[in-house]
Amino acid sequence: MAKRRGSRGKGAKTTAAEAAAPEGYEHPVPGPGEIMSVMEELGVPQSLDALAAHFGLAADPGRKRLKKQLNKLVGGGRLLRNRKDEFCLLEKIDALVGKVSGHRDGFGFFMPDSGGDDVYLPFHEMRQLLDGDRVAVRVAGHDRRGRAQGEVVEILERGKQTLVGRFHKERGICYMIEAAARSPHQYAIAARDTGGARDGDMVKAEILEYPTKRRDAQVK
Repeated sequence: MAKRRGSRGKGAKTTAAEAAAPEGYEHPVPGPGEIMSVMEELGVPQSLDALAAHFGLAADPGRKRLKKQLNKLVGGGRLLRNRKDEFCLLEKIDALVGKVSGHRDGFGFFMPDSGGDDVYLPFHEMRQLLDGDRVAVRVAGHDRRGRAQGEVVEILERGKQTLVGRFHKERGICYMIEAAARSPHQYAIAARDTGGARDGDMVKAEILEYPTKRRDAQVK
């Protein structure tokens, strides 16, 4: 059983962290301001476990309440959660958060959650992205038309888990092309994962591996 906090002297103020604490627990759950201050002080991405240890909240329910606070900060655009499930300060990486809109010619646009002009994403950045992905992007300059051009800092959430498209088989190599696609991706399919599909069939596939800058996505 956790120790109860001792009583305060008359007129003592209650901190924001203590106001968020479940009654009867030794360590209060920090408020948003305290979390942001600690993140700025630490200066590098932090996992939930690391932050829970820092605040003395390694056990539930304190850990769960801390996670809820962190998720609120992510939802409010004050923190970013990367693919390693670490929490980062957006200003530290000079990034915007938003969604990807792909184009069948291979380029795309980033639409910031905060509004404002879309940011152009060249082919070499779109190579790893799918239409609808949620990403953090840094504006890295301008293209020849004077449009703001971005580079992907982190892929936060994939926009698709399944695809519908046409199955192809050429010289023993199997792949599919998404119907009405907003990107030129081809999706590789291992021979064992074709499910009996024949060349030209319309199929629904599950994404097994998402594209990177060096390889195509794989589906089954």
